Amino acid sequence: MGRTFAIIGAIVIIAGGSAIGYAVTRKGAGGMSPAQTAAMAKAVGQLDGDIKAARSEIHGHASTLSGFLALRAAIATDAATVKNLVVSGDISIKDGEIVEIGRIVKAGNQVEVLLLLPAGAMRKSHGGQFGSYAELVGDQIVITEVDEVVPTEQANRYKGFLSVTRPLALGPAIRALTEAGITGKFVVGQTDLAIGRMPERAAVREQPLSPPGDAKIIAAEPPPRAVMPVPVLVGGIGAAVIGLLLLVISIMGKRDAAFSRAFVAMPTLPSSPPPNKPETGIGNAQTQLSQHSVAAASTQLPVGPTSGAQIVPSNLGAGAMIGRRFARARSAPCARKRGRTENWDGSAHVRARTAKC
Repeated sequence: MGRTFAIIGAIVIIAGGSAIGYAVTRKGAGGMSPAQTAAMAKAVGQLDGDIKAARSEIHGHASTLSGFLALRAAIATDAATVKNLVVSGDISIKDGEIVEIGRIVKAGNQVEVLLLLPAGAMRKSHGGQFGSYAELVGDQIVITEVDEVVPTEQANRYKGFLSVTRPLALGPAIRALTEAGITGKFVVGQTDLAIGRMPERAAVREQPLSPPGDAKIIAAEPPPRAVMPVPVLVGGIGAAVIGLLLLVISIMGKRDAAFSRAFVAMPTLPSSPPPNKPETGIGNAQTQLSQHSVAAASTQLPVGPTSGAQIVPSNLGAGAMIGRRFARARSAPCARKRGRTENWDGSAHVRARTAKC
C-alpha cells in the first residue's frame, strides 16, 4: 500500500508541477482581450445599425420631396417661392434633418441655394452632385442623400437638386471604446477623429463601417502580454500538495511496518535471579549442580550399599543447600536428644531419622 501511495504521489506531483510551470512560463500573447473585442464589436455594430437606418430614412425622404410637383415648378422661380412651400406645409422636414434645395445654372455651372432648413445649418449638398455621402464633422458622422429635382419649366437652363442630411453623434461609441481600453481613431475619407491616445508605431486593426463613404475604425492592438491562467495555477498547486501528502503517508506506512516487524522478531530472553540474592521460597527453588555428572537435589538418588554416589556440599546448587539447611534445622532437636550423628548416608536416611522425632 505504501508503494502504491508513493507512485501515485509522484505522478500527481509531476502533473501539478507541469501545470504550475505552464501557468508561470506562459508566453505573452498580443491582440485585444475578450472584453476589448466585445466592446469593439458592439461599437461597430451600433454604428453600422445607425448609419444604415439613417441612410435608409433620408433616402426615402429625399425621394419623396424631390418628386413633389410644386417643388419641381418652384425650381425655375426664386427662393421666396420655395420658402412659401414650407410655410404652406408642402415641404416639411423631420427632427434632426437638414434640408437644402437649390439649382445649378447650366450656362456657367453655377450653384444657387434656394432654401436651407433649419436656417444657418451646415451645407452638405456637395454642389448638387447626386448620390450618397458620409462625412466626419467634429464628433459626428454626417450622412447625406442628394437627389435630382427635375424642373417643370426651363429645364434646359436649370438643373434642380435636393439634399437631406442627418448627423450621427459618435460620442457614445467613443466612450464605450475608451472605457474598454481601446485607442485608435474614426476615419471617414481623409478626415479622422481620435479615440483616446493611440501609441506610436502600434500595430493596428481596421474595422470597416457600412457605406456610404470610406468610413472605418482603426484600433491599436495592445502590446503582447502574459495572462496567467489562474485556474491552471491553482489546480497545479493543489495537485502538488496532494502528491506530497501521499508521499508522506507512504513513508509513514513503511516506518510503521518496519517497527512492527522488529517488535515481533525480538527474541525473549530467560530471566535469572540476581546473584547473591537470598531465596525465600523453598518449594519453587531450582536445583542446579555445578557438574553435569551429578543429579539435581530434587532427583531421587538410589539408596543402598551398591550406590557409590555421595553428597558433597560443593556439588550442590543453591536450592539443595537451602533444603539441606532446613533439614538440619528440623533434625537438630532430635540430634540433641539422641546424639548427633555426623555421618549421613543420604537423604532417605535423613528423612527416616527426622520422622522418628
